[in-house]
Formats: sequence, C-alpha cells, structure tokens
Amino acid sequence: MDGNTLITLIIAGFVVGTYARDKVRNVFKKPRADKENTIEKVPLPAITPDTVLSTQEWLQIINDQPDKYPHIAIVGGSGSGKTTIGTAILAHRKGQVVIFSAKEGDTWAGLPYYGIDIDATYTTMRAALASIDTEVKRRLVATKQHKGLTDDWLTVVVDDFSTLLKEAPIAADIVKLVARIGRALRVRLIMLTDSQNVKAIGLEGEGESRSNFVFINLRKTAKERKAVIKLEDELTGDKVDVPMDTGLVKALADRAQLSHRQWKAPRDRNEELSDLLGISTTGFTGSYTGSTIENLIAYNPDISANEVHRQVGGNRQDVLRKVKQTKRQQALT
Repeated sequence: MDGNTLITLIIAGFVVGTYARDKVRNVFKKPRADKENTIEKVPLPAITPDTVLSTQEWLQIINDQPDKYPHIAIVGGSGSGKTTIGTAILAHRKGQVVIFSAKEGDTWAGLPYYGIDIDATYTTMRAALASIDTEVKRRLVATKQHKGLTDDWLTVVVDDFSTLLKEAPIAADIVKLVARIGRALRVRLIMLTDSQNVKAIGLEGEGESRSNFVFINLRKTAKERKAVIKLEDELTGDKVDVPMDTGLVKALADRAQLSHRQWKAPRDRNEELSDLLGISTTGFTGSYTGSTIENLIAYNPDISANEVHRQVGGNRQDVLRKVKQTKRQQALT
C-alpha cells in the first residue's frame, strides 16, 4: 500500500467517524427548552380552494403570523370541539394566556379561567377584566411614548361573549380595543362562539375590525366532524374555505400543559413598597365584601393575602384578618 492510499483511508475514516459521532449525539441529545411548545416547521402550501391543511400547517398559519392573523374566531355549536381546538392552538403558541368563560367544566389543560363565582356572581371575573383593561392601556401608552414593547405576547380567550357581556359590560370595550390595535400591543384574541356575526364576537359597530380575525368553522354531523378555515386565495385574493385536518387535535389538547402560562398583572412600585413596609402607600376609596374574598380563595387556595388585598382593596389589616379567617375555615371543611 503506497503512502497516498494510506492518507486517503485515514481521511475517509475520520469523516465517517465524525458523521457517526454526530448521529449518536443527535439521538441522545435532550430537546431544548424553547422547543417545548412549538411544532416542527413545515413549508406552507399555496392557499387555493383545493388545499387541505395538515395540523402542522394550520397551526403555523394562525400562530406564527400575528401580523397577518392577529385574532381567531372559533365558530361552532355546542359539542363541536371549540374548547378542544382552542386548547391545541394555545399549547403551540408562545406567550401568556388569560381565559374568560361563562361555561363550567372545561379543563383548559390545567389553566385556571375566570367565570362564575361560587356565590353565582361574576365578581372575580370583573376584577380580572379590569386588570386586562389596565394592561392593554399600559401597553398602549408605552407604544405612544415610543418606548418599544418588550412585553411577552398575551392571548385573551373569551368563551361565550354574549353571556359575559351581560355580567361584565367592560368586556365590550376590551374586545373592541384589542381587536382593533391588539397586534401592535402584542395582545391577541381567541373568541369561541356559535355565530360569526359581529355582535357575537363583540365587534358591533366595529365591522372593519372583523378583517383582523381568521375564522375557523367547526361542523358536526351524525357521521363526522369537519373544520374549515377562511383564508385568502393567493391566486384571486378572495376569501375561501380551506379544509383543515383535525385528526391530531384531541391528542394535542390532551397532552397540553398550560397551568404555567397563566397571565399575571404586573405590579407597580407603590404596591411592591406597600408589601415591603406592611402599610398602604396609596389611598383607597372602594369597598370589598367578605364573599369576594371567599370567592378568590375558593378559586385559588394558594393565593397570598397580599394578592387578595391587591385585588379587593380596602383596609389592609381588615383584609388580611379576613383572609386568615377564611383560609382557616376552608381548611376545616
């Protein structure tokens, strides 16, 4: 064997060895944390009336293009799977989530949602809506002052808007504002409804904002379930109903873990100082009731006394005393 042949064999052995080493590493390599709630990217097809979108494709379209499709309306009758598909969408979308629902019994993959209280009122939900209203306006001010938003994306889910509106009129202003300018504030809407008219999704008087929504229509028959998404035909520019493959949706929703994605209102410096000093640094002219505190603790047994006081206001010592008493009573039941 001459010298050149020997050198060639050595180089070939090195290349093969390096390739084999990299393949083994890839097999045992742990997935990166930032891949937890993402799906593998696939090339998106041209949208035409003959297109059928795979689960990967339609999730990419509605989740990864917030400038083009900032908001979603999921339309379908009772039992059509609106909550299931909404959960699958959230599981593969970045950012924090807050859910408002007039229904009971939905799990939302472990994510707490605001709805009716145990005393059949909507006190807690109204307080949460007020916090969202404040957050949206805070982001708007930051944008107006050209500070640039560094906030995480926030998705606001509204299930059965018509019922929520009766109990919390503030919901109308929030939905309209976010529908109109939410994409600039990094705030997105998912509306679950049984109708796609503007009133059902909170856009009465805001018809132009309807163009900021992509509509997913769920149809349930005796034999099968069908889903279509209304997208723009790339050849004609017209809106067309594109069939969606939803065969993996239930599996995705069942495996989703959303409990760590709950949105929490940012606290201002006065509130933090109040906790550090143990006193109220701001005046409060509102009032609270014992039932409000009981509802908050029943909804979230781990809520801190300081967080209860932040939400209900009033005399700090009275609130802390009531929290301690309520937690003791609920621990005995």
